[in-house]
Amino acid sequence: MSTVGTAVRWLTPEELSAWIGLQRMQAQLGAKLNRELSSSSDLSLQDYGVLVALTEQPDARLRAFELGRVLGWEKSRLSHHIGRMEKRGLVSREACASDRRGLNIVITPKGRQALEAAAPGHVEQVRRAFIDLLTPAQIASLTDITRTVVDALAAECVAECAAEAAAESALDCSAESAADCSADGAGDCSAESTGDCSAEGAAEGKS
Repeated sequence: MSTVGTAVRWLTPEELSAWIGLQRMQAQLGAKLNRELSSSSDLSLQDYGVLVALTEQPDARLRAFELGRVLGWEKSRLSHHIGRMEKRGLVSREACASDRRGLNIVITPKGRQALEAAAPGHVEQVRRAFIDLLTPAQIASLTDITRTVVDALAAECVAECAAEAAAESALDCSAESAADCSADGAGDCSAESTGDCSAEGAAEGKS
């Protein structure tokens, strides 16, 4: 959104203190919890977040773009991290039943076991470093604050996430199209591929 011609709404001292305090708390708390979790289990804080996001789903799976949205990660970061977790046997990538061009990120039995083993110690660490420092009233206020911000961000994300989903399906489809469209059937396949897949996928199908 352009801000040309509009006055800058600088933060007041109180607002700036709240904003900087939030950023510092997130950075320091995240670093501390990651150190403690990594030393007491086979998971990093990022691994833990991925596995929790998956287990929160009824079928323990999410499309890649959905997982990225939940975690707030860029596509490249998500892809690299999921690749490392997949090599360790914590998650797998499976075809999406509702969209043959898409892939689901799925927690494996090994991933679930690792999460269950790490959870008790991690919860205790969260309590000591965060929850136990707050009063019930502060926790209630924090819950209301986070819900307000997260809901607003989610509303802005709707159109953007729909575009990401379409882009992901097109990329997944291009590779499948190349395999399905053999040299002999290139002519028959090209029209179908052009409609269902990306332009790149159709070009590969013709070769």
